[in-house]
Parts: sequence; structure tokens; C-alpha cells
Amino acid sequence: MKLNKNEGGSDRATPVSSLKGKRKNKKAFAKLVAAGLCVTALSMVSMNELNAKGGGGTASPPSSSGGGGGGGNVTKPGSPVASLKGVSPLPRDVSAYVQDLTAVQQLGKALFWDIQVGSDGTACASCHFHAGADNRITNQLDPDVRNTAGAAHKLDFGQRAGNLGPAGPNQTFTAGDFPFHQLSNIHNRNSKVNFDSSNVFSSQGTRFGTFAPQALKNGTPVPAPVTGSSLDQNENCSHGNPPTDANTLAFFADGHQYRKVEPRNVPTMINAVYNFRQFWDGRANHEFNGIDPFGARTYKPFDAASGTGNPNAATTGILVNIAGQLTLTQPLVANSSLASQAVGPALSDFEMSCGGPKTFADLGRKMLSVKPLANQKVDPTDSLLAKLSDFPNGNKGLNTSYKALIQQAFQPQYVGDDKDANGYTQTEHNFSLFWGLAVQEYEALLISDDSPFDRGQAAMSADAVKGMRIFNSGKGNCTQCHAGALMSLAA
Repeated sequence: MKLNKNEGGSDRATPVSSLKGKRKNKKAFAKLVAAGLCVTALSMVSMNELNAKGGGGTASPPSSSGGGGGGGNVTKPGSPVASLKGVSPLPRDVSAYVQDLTAVQQLGKALFWDIQVGSDGTACASCHFHAGADNRITNQLDPDVRNTAGAAHKLDFGQRAGNLGPAGPNQTFTAGDFPFHQLSNIHNRNSKVNFDSSNVFSSQGTRFGTFAPQALKNGTPVPAPVTGSSLDQNENCSHGNPPTDANTLAFFADGHQYRKVEPRNVPTMINAVYNFRQFWDGRANHEFNGIDPFGARTYKPFDAASGTGNPNAATTGILVNIAGQLTLTQPLVANSSLASQAVGPALSDFEMSCGGPKTFADLGRKMLSVKPLANQKVDPTDSLLAKLSDFPNGNKGLNTSYKALIQQAFQPQYVGDDKDANGYTQTEHNFSLFWGLAVQEYEALLISDDSPFDRGQAAMSADAVKGMRIFNSGKGNCTQCHAGALMSLAA
């Protein structure tokens, strides 16, 4: 079985920098307005010259992952789009866990961009790359494998629009492929349907593989050898046997194993700190439990009568050193849905991890044994990592270790080398807590509040002003759904 290394045009190694100053083409913008694409049009206005604070410098990874957005309801339909300038997210208090906020933000950015995190070279930033989202056009099609309710999983991609032939993995899509629901008369929703597809254009993730924990030699992790491809970077993943599940079989074609594609497209993480919950379905809870996306439910004991709860609730939690003894605790950090979201993709066998019994302690063991960003050049002028960049010394990565960053960032009672019942150190055991809070505090810096729109109409182009008026008026009526400072009724 061959491994296709190049699908998706995924070698995205251009250093990332702030989007401030990168303008959209005015003629293209005017065409969008004329076409009535009000959501896209105003997004271009408000994201133009985006000042994504803390957002630049690390080289981008060569593959993809997944993410999400969603939330509560605080904006009324029809409310005009407003600036985010001066708008604060809901307050969150992480002082019980964090002792150095800058170090936490540095750790979060390093983990977010590090391609060593994923089982086969996938980082969070792999598809949160272009204004925080995914703009790739190759190998981005999902054949609705997880969205078919009440029916067998779908393996057939069907046809492409415009007589372009069969759809399938590793294809490059063009404007002619969209939309996936095409009418004979675009002005009449009841007109004949010329083309319809249940496929999802989304974000490629990881390949098929089965995880095996790292071997130990005298109690020390022994990294698996790099195989020559992006696979198995310091991690044991078996790729020899083709899978039997439908979620994965769809992405085997022509003797090649392609990256699986998510059933939902990843939204931007810019401004995501304002969301009450995260992921499209809101499953990333507003209370971070230090373990997974599901908040207090993870700590609810299993109830046989209702069939709800966690059978392992009593042994689930974070280890705290109290008077020299490791004590299991069950934290809930309020207004921290970004942390809840962050711990989801890293272990997903569709997004960043090979399948099998992999835990965050396994991920922690791997990351604590490698140099941060070891395969990537870090800009020595980076907004967060400048002083940690090893590039001035002619090296890739950072001039520190993940263990050192964690020790500097977090309260000492959460960090240590004492072992839990499964042989993981306290630091490895608590890696999900460190990961979630660190990524959250990094992403909380990514706020777009300095666009021409935020500066007022005098700073906007004439076309942008026209687009805003259409967007806010009854003619466009876009604000019935895309209202307020976040252009959403679900934030």
C-alpha cells in the first residue's frame, strides 16, 4: 500500500505573519456586492487589514486538522454589524493554574503550530492557516461519511458539477464545482435542480493508522524512528493494514492512502474567544474540565437507569501535589470553551491522531521528549516567540523545551515527575490541562478589532461602505442572521 505524501498541496511552509496591510482587490469586492454575496462581502470589509494580535511568525505545517465555533445568543436579529473595538470577552480566571501568562501564551502558540503534535505531521495550524481558516482546494472533499442519518455510511463521492466527472479523493476543485446545489434559475428557488450533492467541502486531516504507546527504556520514552515520510514522527503508528470502517475506506483510492477529510469545515479561530461554546454543534463546553470538551458531564458518574454518565468518572481528573501527595481533582474553569475545544482535535483519528487507545498523557510524553517546533523555522521577530527563536543560532525551533515552558507557565503543584498509577509522570498526566489552557490563552490574543471598518467609514473604501449598507439594510437583510460585532446570532 502506497502513501501519497503530496495530496492537498499541503506543504504550506510560508512563515506566518500578521494580516495587517494585506488588502483585498476592490474590483473583486464590488463584484461580490453586486452578486448579493453580503456575508462574504462584509467579511472582506471587517477582516481587511486584520490585526491578529500575537498571530505571526511561526512556519506553517504541511497538513491539516480541524476546529470549530458556536455558542449562546446575545444579539437580536437585525442588529447592525458593530465594531469589536473595546468589546471584551467573558472574563475567565485561570490564576489557580497559571503563574506566568506570557509563558502560557508562548506555550500555546508553540503547541498550536508544532507539526510534531499530530501523528503524521499535522498541527492545529495546518488548517487554521489562512485568516485562521482553511483555504486549500485539493483533497478537501468528504463524501458525507458521518452526516448520513439513519443510513449506511456513504463511500461514493458521486459526480462533480458541470460534467467534470466523478468526484473523489485528492482532486483539485475550481469555481465550477460550486455551489453543491445548483438551480436552473438562481432567482427562483422552486426552479429545476440541475445539480445536487451531499458531499462536504471541508478540511483534510490525518491518514489511517493504529497507535501504539511509546516504548520505555529504563523509564525513559524511546521515540519511534522517523520512517522517511511525515508519518510516525516520534510516535508508533501502524499503517500496514487497510481499514475496514467506512469513515476511512472512502479515502483509499488508486492504491493510495489519502488523508481523511472532516465532515465539517473548520471555522476561523480569530475572534473565537467571544464564543460561549465552540464547534459548530456547540459541544465544546463553556466550562473546561482539564480533560476533554464536555465540561462537567465527564465527571458525572454512570447511571445505569438512564444510561448516562461516565463509567470512569471516579478515576478521571487532574493530579495536584498536595503536601507531597498526588491528589486527583476535578476542575471546572468557567468561560473557557476555547480550552474545551482545543483538547478535541489532538486525539481525533480524523483530524490529528492515528487511531487506537491514545491518551493526552501519551501526547504529553511525546512532546516532552522533542524540541519545540524542531522542524520549523521560527521568525526571530515573532510577536510571542521572538526571544525563544533558535533561528539566530542557525537552528530550527525554539531555544527551550516544552518541559521548561510548562514549568514557567503553570503553578508548581500541577507539574512534577512523580508517577500516576499508569506510569505517566504528573506533567504527562496533566498535559491536557496545560494544552487546553495554553492554546486558549494564545487564541484569546487573536482579535480583529483594527480593520478599516473598526476605524469608521472614513477609513473604508466607497465599495466597502456600499457593501455595509446593503448588508445592514432590508435589501440584503443579512443581519437577520449575521448581526452584531461578531456577525452571528450564535456567539
